[in-house]
Amino acid sequence: MKFHKNLFQPILYTLHQIFFQEVKDHVAVQKMLESQPKWGSRDRKAAANFTYEITRYWRKYWYLLNLAPSQNLELMWGLIAVWMIVHDEDLPEWSELKAFDPEKIRERISESATIFAVKESIPDWLDAIGRKQLGTKWEAEMVAQNQEAALVLRVNSSKIKAEKVVDMLLREDVVATSSPELPSALVLDKRINLQNNAMYKEGMFEVQDISSQMVTLLLDIKEGQIVIDACAGAGGKSLHMADIMRNSGRIIAMDIEIKKLKELQRRVEKARFNKVETVVLADPKMIERYRLFADRLLLDVPCSGSGVFRRNPDDKIKLSAEKLEKLVVTQQKILATYPEMLKKGGIMVYATCSVLPIENEQQINRFLEENPNFKLIESKSILTSETGYDGFFMAKLMKS
Repeated sequence: MKFHKNLFQPILYTLHQIFFQEVKDHVAVQKMLESQPKWGSRDRKAAANFTYEITRYWRKYWYLLNLAPSQNLELMWGLIAVWMIVHDEDLPEWSELKAFDPEKIRERISESATIFAVKESIPDWLDAIGRKQLGTKWEAEMVAQNQEAALVLRVNSSKIKAEKVVDMLLREDVVATSSPELPSALVLDKRINLQNNAMYKEGMFEVQDISSQMVTLLLDIKEGQIVIDACAGAGGKSLHMADIMRNSGRIIAMDIEIKKLKELQRRVEKARFNKVETVVLADPKMIERYRLFADRLLLDVPCSGSGVFRRNPDDKIKLSAEKLEKLVVTQQKILATYPEMLKKGGIMVYATCSVLPIENEQQINRFLEENPNFKLIESKSILTSETGYDGFFMAKLMKS
């Protein structure tokens, strides 16, 4: 393969943003592509793929260089050398690559294959917790989290039938396969640029993995109900609720981040749903205003994201033991206060995109011990290695 050196400078700058300036990987990649209007489609695809693969194997690549991660640009060129050697490419005669010995890198490739945490590029502390929490399932799960995720759509069934979306995508040479579990979920055979898709622009479908769709369905929502999505984020599940309720009832999407709620509002307007309202939880005392208010309550709480590392590969490096401890405390605080918003006889779903029981089953067990007026109806633990779906946990509870 022939490489052009001018392709890699923006990639290294983007990697610097991701790991040393705390920019989210997909945001940094999008900025990179926008900054290079002269790149053709091949260069754009190659640059994005290079960046995501190095992000996914960040720890492993630095191990192969026998270096600690560094902001030094001269050393960061070693990441490019490693990528080429891993992919059996000859190093070009560039001055930036002359300091890196292909034979030494190949020797360390053999070494890395015997160290699981290095091979799958996860921190040692996380590997230790994962093994303790998931036992023999941990290794298979982390291998699965390093595979590229399929693009999954959720059809807005109140606006269009899934069969019509399948037919229209086929005209664009995209094969969409419906999920046996969820008729509204379509798995695409390849990734496409949705920004230019007319159906997407008109709100006919959203990007949403099958596991995430299952969370909303577990709420058992009925038309005309009052539903609170208490940790709504950018609103994927709120939009799903509006579709299920056929734009009836009342959906209150809450979050502590105004930016996320603004994105939710934009998506709501695109889908032409008018029963979704947003509330900024600037003060915990606001919970009292909605006491015994909702028929259904979704707590899709902040978590480690260990079930979606394949979609957010930078998270497994940016996560720390301290951050995980804080997330567990945050989850407990949410469970201690937010359920007050649920009516007696109402249903609450607690959900995470984590595969760690410390954030999942253990949180629910603790909550049930402290809240005897709640009863566990059903829970699901989804592993990517077993299903191909995003790793998720969800628990359905009823308040008496």
